[in-house]
Amino acid sequence: MAQALAKDPRFHRRRSELRALTERLTALKWPDVSPDAIERGLLQSERRVRRAQTDMEARPTVKNLHRWRRRVRRLRMQLELIRRIRNKGQPLAFTRHHRLAIRTLSESSDAIGAIQDLRTLRRVIGNEIDVEVGRQVKETLKALEAPHHDVLREQAPPRTTAMDAAAS
Repeated sequence: MAQALAKDPRFHRRRSELRALTERLTALKWPDVSPDAIERGLLQSERRVRRAQTDMEARPTVKNLHRWRRRVRRLRMQLELIRRIRNKGQPLAFTRHHRLAIRTLSESSDAIGAIQDLRTLRRVIGNEIDVEVGRQVKETLKALEAPHHDVLREQAPPRTTAMDAAAS
C-alpha cells in the first residue's frame, strides 16, 4: 500500500471515499428478494430468450442474432449467480435442470457467437477479394456455420424455472 500511495498521492483520498460509499450502501434498507421473485425473473428471462430466438428465425438479421446471443448469455449468467449464492448457504433452489440449462445456454451462446464470427468474416472477405474467389470463400464459410446451427437445432429450449421443469 505504501508503494501505491507513493505512486498516486490521491490514492488515500479515493480509498476513503470508497469506504464512505460502502458504509452508506450497507446502511440502506435493501428489500429481501424472495425465491418467488427470482423464479418470476428467470421465467421472464427465459421468455425473452424464446422471443429473441423466434425473432431471429423469422428475420435473421445481424441485430436479431446479436440480441438472441445477449439474451442467452444473460440468462446463463443469472443461473450461474443463483448457483453461487446457493453455494454460499442461501436457501435458493438450484436443481439439475438449472445445471443442464447452464450447459445448454453456454453451448448455445458459443454456437451463436461462432455463427456471428463466421458471418462477419464472410462479409469482410467478400468486400476485400475478387468476386469468384470471394464467392467460393463465402460458400466455405457458410458451410462452416452448419455444425453450429446443428447444435442449436439439437438443443431443446432450456427449462430454468421449477414450473417449467415440472412440466417437462
